[in-house]
Amino acid sequence: MAAKAVKEAAPDQVLRKTAEDWAIAKQVPGVYLEGVKQRQGWAKNKMLEENEFDVALREFLKAAADGRTR
Repeated sequence: MAAKAVKEAAPDQVLRKTAEDWAIAKQVPGVYLEGVKQRQGWAKNKMLEENEFDVALREFLKAAADGRTR
């Protein structure tokens, strides 16, 4: 048996998807996605890394509903 070549992502080749694709992959409700996009000022099809999306979603979920700072 020949050894399989394992292809690893180089540090400069980070996986980027649209915010909508990350929301689908992570099963984020549409209203949450729209709230995150509004809060961050993102347009439709904004390309992001996974950690950028996760941080923005976490900030949105922890923010006050009326926009005030805690």
